[in-house]
Amino acid sequence: MGDSKGEKVFIPHLGLDVAAIESNGIEFKHTQFPVKPAFAMTVNKAQGQSLLHVDLYLWDSVFTHGQLYVALSRASSFKGIHIVARYNRIKKRFATQNVVYKEVMEQQVQQLEDAEATLAARI
Repeated sequence: MGDSKGEKVFIPHLGLDVAAIESNGIEFKHTQFPVKPAFAMTVNKAQGQSLLHVDLYLWDSVFTHGQLYVALSRASSFKGIHIVARYNRIKKRFATQNVVYKEVMEQQVQQLEDAEATLAARI
């Protein structure tokens, strides 16, 4: 993702030694790593949820039809949306491609037409 992608990096640890407290005589060592906890979920897992913050990493065209809408509509406010996308130098804007598979769309249209024909035959 960044400049160091694929490289090994050193994460320093912070050591803390606590001397024995006179009242209980317990000594302990504590090691802490400066790592910020985070989590992610797929667009499908986020469906039906309302989130305060939605961060979308759209570096490549990874969406199928409708997923971009679902991802954006999970945020409870516009201020909670953050998008990372490539800058298109030709169009002079940040953009991602909404992938639509024509075969799937044609199949769905055919199913709708078949359902309409069945209903019309019943009337």
